[in-house]
Amino acid sequence: HGTLLMDHTRVIDLTLRALWQDGDVLVPYSTTFDAQRQPMPYFDAHGMRLPDVYDERNGVSGLDRYRVALAHMAAHRRWSTPIFADNYSPAQRLAIECFEDARVDTLMLREYPGLRRVLQALHPIPLDGACNPATHSCLRHRLAMLSRALLDPPKRFEHPQLQEWVQRFSGL
Repeated sequence: HGTLLMDHTRVIDLTLRALWQDGDVLVPYSTTFDAQRQPMPYFDAHGMRLPDVYDERNGVSGLDRYRVALAHMAAHRRWSTPIFADNYSPAQRLAIECFEDARVDTLMLREYPGLRRVLQALHPIPLDGACNPATHSCLRHRLAMLSRALLDPPKRFEHPQLQEWVQRFSGL
């Protein structure tokens, strides 16, 4: 089912080399064994790890999902510096990851604006006011709202804090 990485390795590899000047090895990992917790694409010293198959999602083909995953990883490699998160709480790590993902996606979209459609289609659309801070920690919800607001140039959410952070990102 879906789009198999092994059937498109050459095209994906050429895209990575042409657009990002990155010739790292593409390494598939299986998604069939861990149904509860699916791994996310990542890179390490041995290559760029991608799922062995991607299904179409929200009108985005499996091939385009591979392309945007590789673009995101290549953007991290180009514009990020690794940090050691041993002294951070889980909430701090979550916030750092969200801000860094949003930062590299912002830089990536400046260079390759055609990826915006794919990112918007794959990003969840959080509902404004869906989380009640009186009963829940709304950190994940607010971070999802921020990352979505950064993908949608028109003012999407009315929170002044979100608007402030969207404005800060425009100065990158």
